[in-house]
Amino acid sequence: MGLFSRTPPVPDRADLAAAVLRLDPKDASNLTTNKIYRRCLPSIPDSETILAVVAAHIGDGPSEDLGPLVVSPENLLFFGDRHGQHKIPLELIDNVGMTDGETLVVDYGNEPVAYRLAMTGPESQVFFAEQLRAAIDQAKEAAKTPGVVAPASEADELDKFARLRDLGAITNEEFEAKMAQVLSSRGGLAPSGGDLDPKNPE
Repeated sequence: MGLFSRTPPVPDRADLAAAVLRLDPKDASNLTTNKIYRRCLPSIPDSETILAVVAAHIGDGPSEDLGPLVVSPENLLFFGDRHGQHKIPLELIDNVGMTDGETLVVDYGNEPVAYRLAMTGPESQVFFAEQLRAAIDQAKEAAKTPGVVAPASEADELDKFARLRDLGAITNEEFEAKMAQVLSSRGGLAPSGGDLDPKNPE
């Protein structure tokens, strides 16, 4: 499977594979076959459950960076090829919106952060925006009640693995193992290290 296939290459990681399969086939192929994005995908720590992912650019000119932009239950994360990882906690995001049909603007603190999304399919944009807004809403709700994990995360995980099984991306045995793992795990996600300020990636 490659760039000219209607079926994109499916990454080994189950949550990443599920997010990629929700993209338009061209966008999925771009994300999984482009050498820069492929090099950055393994940087996403296992502690961050991937709800949605797209290829994105941040910055301009010499400071431009390319990499996957990821929505997890707690953070919006960018894994750049040049400047490494930065993350924005979802509960601190004031607003998100699209400009010029391809730029995602995230209001965070005093200054907005702009990501140019490398997507051609409108369904990819819609899916990513829906996942981001839903995750922000859940994170803000969870922040109001400290110590409570955002609701429906376990159900979302189980649904994700069920879709992967139904698509043939994982076997029934792998599904059962993942289901047992999800049901046995309790508590929040561990934070990842090495964060950079998204407004100053240097």
